[in-house]
Amino acid sequence: ANTRSALGTLLEMFFSCNCRSHSHPAVQRTYLEIVYRYSQFLQQQQQHIPNALLGYLHAVGHSSASVRSRACYLFLRVLKTLRSQVGGHIADLMGMMEPLLLADTQALEQQDRLFLFEAAGNVLGAEGLNHETAAWYLTKLLEPLLERMQNGASRYMGAEGGGGAKFPPGCPR
Repeated sequence: ANTRSALGTLLEMFFSCNCRSHSHPAVQRTYLEIVYRYSQFLQQQQQHIPNALLGYLHAVGHSSASVRSRACYLFLRVLKTLRSQVGGHIADLMGMMEPLLLADTQALEQQDRLFLFEAAGNVLGAEGLNHETAAWYLTKLLEPLLERMQNGASRYMGAEGGGGAKFPPGCPR
């Protein structure tokens, strides 16, 4: 019991400190791995969940590709573990995830984007989230992507058909 309380004290200190904001890649990767390793601790000490999850989202913007990739993967894994506890943090999580998912840059590898989209699905499927709120966030996330796809299809159809190509009946423009 003594070792357990010592570990608990150490984890309290770890989750309370601001080491997630250190910019060195080794510190970032270590932080991400520790949060993942002790994510079950967060199930009991839920006050640390927002900072832990936001730490992953900050790391997604890191200059190191290996940190970004690991952050995306571990964020999804931690979210799966904490899915029943993230209901009260959806606004913050989706607010930070939306720009990452909608960014038109190549900063993230395709697999990393897939991890983030799956993570968004886990957030929107969290226990206690009403359907209207989930639908609102999903619409807010998908509308810009669908618009981009339609614009790309229009440009393609214009280039292929000499500008006169038409969408099939029933397809929105």
